[in-house]
Amino acid sequence: RLLIIGDSVVLGWGVEYEQTFSYLLQNRLKNEKSNIEVIPIGVSSWNTRTEYEYFSRIAINFDPDILLLVIVGNDTDPKDNSNIEIGKEFLEKLVYRPKINQNILKKTWFKLVDSSYFFRHIQYGIKILTEKDMNLNANQQDLTWQDSCLALQKMIKLCEENKILFMPFLYTDEESSYKSIFSLYRNFFIENKISFRTFPTYLFSELILYY
Repeated sequence: RLLIIGDSVVLGWGVEYEQTFSYLLQNRLKNEKSNIEVIPIGVSSWNTRTEYEYFSRIAINFDPDILLLVIVGNDTDPKDNSNIEIGKEFLEKLVYRPKINQNILKKTWFKLVDSSYFFRHIQYGIKILTEKDMNLNANQQDLTWQDSCLALQKMIKLCEENKILFMPFLYTDEESSYKSIFSLYRNFFIENKISFRTFPTYLFSELILYY
């Protein structure tokens, strides 16, 4: 039983279910008459912390043999609906929230963002263009990384205790603007003698982002 956990990459945001990589993987395994069952769990905007929390509370009960963790460049971003353990007061200030005292136009806009993937995608583009990305120069002293690191350690320990093979995958290309973030994850896995893989560069060769 192969458990795949991640964010919108695993969810397959933007494509039909039959086009998601988890479906294609399960279909290929079925054609090869393999007895491997693929269980994809992807939620848009999840990070390493929320992925650990779901795994430890719910997904562990699916009795997986392998955990495939998909890591993307914003997986250290804190979330207000997760149990931040390191620098909670500081990290919660980094969580993006619409202000309560906004005018009617802004309130209407964020209601559209909350209810529609289309408007959420536009808002994401605006956020990328107008905000400084905290991940670009990430380092080991960052509280965002330290909290993610703690979540990773707990996830790995849980896998060891339940004899689950832990397989992290880094979703990046050689020109990624999130190089420092992925370096932190790579160094963590190397120091802990954990094998990891990077999605092939050719997957990104024709990638175009529309905002």
